[in-house]
Amino acid sequence: LRPARPCYRPHAMRPYTVPWRGGRMPPVHFLYHLRPMNVDVRKSGEVVIVDFSGRLALGGGEELLSAVVTELLAEDYKRILLNLTDVEYIDSSGLGELVQSYRASQKKGATMKLLRPQERVRKSLHLSKLLPLFDVHDDEKEAVESFAAEPGA
Repeated sequence: LRPARPCYRPHAMRPYTVPWRGGRMPPVHFLYHLRPMNVDVRKSGEVVIVDFSGRLALGGGEELLSAVVTELLAEDYKRILLNLTDVEYIDSSGLGELVQSYRASQKKGATMKLLRPQERVRKSLHLSKLLPLFDVHDDEKEAVESFAAEPGA
């Protein structure tokens, strides 16, 4: 007996399965894209560091990115560092939210920079021609110090 084939509901953007025969569960990779986005916010001096982990993709973390940055801007933080070390994937909706958050921070007079994007994320930024838009750093200490070196700091 083989399991029934999975079915997709495009309007919900998440899979559901036809009942599996023999009591078998779907394979782990089938549910991989449903992993949640996790966020941790910490401060280093005047800089707020937002640690993201997971997937910045449609139906997941893209709303979370916008919500976190909006909240930080509402609390009048002017130096935001987005740590993308543990972000393993970003799609077009995640890129759109990243750009929207960047523009919102500029409107409020804040500075937003990126820290250690993984190669896959960096490639997506490069292919979408967004990499030059962001100030990207590979070392956290260097990134935090770069905020102090800015004019008006």
